Amino acid sequence: MRHSNLFFVFRMIWPGIFMIWLMGFSPLSAQSSARTPFDADADGWAEGARHHSVLMLPGESVLDTGDVVHTIPAPGNLPQGLTWDGAALWVSDITKDMIFRVDTSNGAVLKSFAAPADHIEGLAWDGTDLWAAQNAGGPGGPSTLFRVDTLTGAVLQSFTPRGNWVHGITWDGAYLWGNDFADKKLFQYDPATGQVLDSLPAPGAASIGLTWDGQYLWSDDFATDSLYQLDPTTGSVVRRVVAPQTNPRDLAFDGQYIWVLSWQTLTIYQVDVGIASGIANAPELPESFYLEQNYPNPFNPTTKVKFGIRRGEQVMLAIYDLRGKRVKTLVNRRLAPGDYEAQWNGTDETGRPVASGVYVYRLEVGSAAQARKMVLMR
Repeated sequence: MRHSNLFFVFRMIWPGIFMIWLMGFSPLSAQSSARTPFDADADGWAEGARHHSVLMLPGESVLDTGDVVHTIPAPGNLPQGLTWDGAALWVSDITKDMIFRVDTSNGAVLKSFAAPADHIEGLAWDGTDLWAAQNAGGPGGPSTLFRVDTLTGAVLQSFTPRGNWVHGITWDGAYLWGNDFADKKLFQYDPATGQVLDSLPAPGAASIGLTWDGQYLWSDDFATDSLYQLDPTTGSVVRRVVAPQTNPRDLAFDGQYIWVLSWQTLTIYQVDVGIASGIANAPELPESFYLEQNYPNPFNPTTKVKFGIRRGEQVMLAIYDLRGKRVKTLVNRRLAPGDYEAQWNGTDETGRPVASGVYVYRLEVGSAAQARKMVLMR
C-alpha cells in the first residue's frame, strides 16, 4: 500500500541490538510496514523481518496484516477445532462428529476416528495426547474436556471445566487453556483436576479460537475478523493481525506460522505473522553457510537442527534463552565443508531439563552468524 505519512521507529530488542521500522499510516487504514532490521553491534543476532512482521510491545496497538503462505482444504462440512501435533494438523467436524488428522501439504486425511462426543469445537495437543472440547446446547450448555488416545480414539480422561461455552483450547506446555465464548474469558486449567488456575479477559466481542506460540496466547474474534496476540500474565493485547478470511474459528501454531480455520470457506490458512520467521527471511544471507528451521517444532523431548558450511571454518551452534543466556552448546569446533545435523534434547549444560518456552539457536561460522527460534513444549 502507499502511505501518506512515513516515520521511523527504533526499538532495542536485545542488549546492543536495535530494530528500525519504517511505519506508515494512510487516512483510511493503519496497516504497518516493516523493513529489514538494523543490527547495532553487527553480531548477526537481529532477525530478518518480512514486510508485515512488526514486533510489538505490550500496550501497543498497531494493526498488522499477516501473509497467507499456504492453504489446504478443511475436512468435513462444518469444521471447528484445530491443533498441531508437531507434524500434522488435527481438525474436528461437528456435523459428522469426527476428528481428522490432515497432511499440511495438501489437506489429505491421514487418520480419522469418531469424536468422543458431539459438538467438539476445540482441540489441543499436549505432546502425547489430544484434548477435545465439547459444548452441548450452546450458551449455558455443559462443556466437557476430553483427553483422547489418538491411536484408538478412546477417552483417557475427562472433566467439566468452569465456563458456559468453552470453544478453542490450547496447551501451554504444562496447563490447558480454554476460550469461554459465553463468559468472554480465557481460563487456565490444571489438566489433572480441572481446577481453574487463572483467568483473563478474552479480546474483542466474539473471541472463539485459541493457540499458544510458546510465549504468548493467540485468540481470534469473528466479529472483527482479527487475530490477537496476548500476554498470558496480564491478558493485554500485544498485537492485532487481520484474519485471512471472515469468521475465523480455531487456531493452531506450528512453531513458525499460525494456522486459521474458516468454516465458511472450508479452508485452513497458514499465516506468517512474524513469530519465528528468523533471519532466514532477510534479503541478504551469507552464502558460505545455511541454517534450517529445527524439526520438529514445537518439540518434546528432542529436535534436530540441520546446517551446512561451504568451507572449513570454526563453527559454534548454541541454544540461548530469551534473556540471551547460553543454555547449551551443541557444536564448538572446526568443521570441514559439508552438511551437518545436531540434536538437542531440551537439557542445559549440566544435563538438567529446561522449562517449556521459546529458545533461540544461533550458528556462528567464522565472523558471521545466523539465528532462529524454536519452541519446547513439555
